[in-house]
Amino acid sequence: KRGGKWVLLTDVDEYLVFNQIHDDDPAVKNGGNGVDPIAPRRRLPSLQRDITILDVLEKELRQIPKHDNLPTKLKDSSSMSSLLSGPCIPIPRILFGSRESTLDSSWTPMAPHPFNDEDFVTLRYRWHTERGAFNGNKYPKTLIDVTRVSEEDIGIKAPSIHNPIEKYCIPDPPHYSLSLFRVVSLEYSFQDNLNEFPMMNSTLLLLCTL
Repeated sequence: KRGGKWVLLTDVDEYLVFNQIHDDDPAVKNGGNGVDPIAPRRRLPSLQRDITILDVLEKELRQIPKHDNLPTKLKDSSSMSSLLSGPCIPIPRILFGSRESTLDSSWTPMAPHPFNDEDFVTLRYRWHTERGAFNGNKYPKTLIDVTRVSEEDIGIKAPSIHNPIEKYCIPDPPHYSLSLFRVVSLEYSFQDNLNEFPMMNSTLLLLCTL
């Protein structure tokens, strides 16, 4: 009714970012076979540019065919175009934990002067699970184009937040290296949750670290 078409399903301690390429990316570590499967990810904008996730998503979608009448859930996640072709786009997660970053020998401060890393949760805790690994990251979250699904498809109750529409969504994580986006999932210790860290003040700085 408001003219929107995309719905993102995440928990309150998660948010969506561009899946920028890093040295520990599975595609970088495993090398290639002459074909560059992550070419669209190399086109992702830097954080300094005024380009949104929706801008990138719509641009990439214009380059691939739509399959509005998929008879079953997406089974082929071996290419980026296949992941984007249906109305339900699976997005891999990466979990950030409560391990102090200063414990790592490679730690260097990242907060701009005159701030300290310890003042920001997302700089204080930079440790994360292995990119693309199921252990720790678990199941994907989803972006759904609600203009391409019917109320009957949505149903009364979704099976889960990871697989909200069984007809179109896949329950397993997609190939991490092929996803344009990733969901950052924040997990803190019990004591951290009691302290109620200022999450909103830390979000921008976390984006600079990913």
